Amino acid sequence: MAELLAAKSAMSAVRSVRTWLNACTELPSGMTVSFEDLPENDVGICLSTEQAPVYAARYIAGGYRAQYDFRIIYRVLPSDDGDMLNAVEDLTDICAWCETTAPPNLDNAVNEKITRTSDVAVLAVYEDGTSDYGASLTLTWEVF
Repeated sequence: MAELLAAKSAMSAVRSVRTWLNACTELPSGMTVSFEDLPENDVGICLSTEQAPVYAARYIAGGYRAQYDFRIIYRVLPSDDGDMLNAVEDLTDICAWCETTAPPNLDNAVNEKITRTSDVAVLAVYEDGTSDYGASLTLTWEVF
């Protein structure tokens, strides 16, 4: 198991990603990204931590490379197949924005990049028809 990043640095990275995601031009109108929270019977989008930020490598001079694995989850209330396809398209567009837009500015970090590590997929379908779609991404950065 990889060594966890110091708590202050880890939470700073998570907060930076959430703030950065809320600037996404592909978010559906009026939506904001919450952290680990989705409404029960309504549409919403959240940032979910798959693995807390970890050291991917430590350098002899004291620097390090770190990574944060996260998922974007989009909850929708589809009335038909078209709505489900729209949800997949919306989340795909958000992920494409993540991969082509400068990542969040982390303190003293360089070589920051976001990589999609999964395609958009259905995560859950509930009895009332509410559906959760998700995609996984990884933020990597270095500090020297």
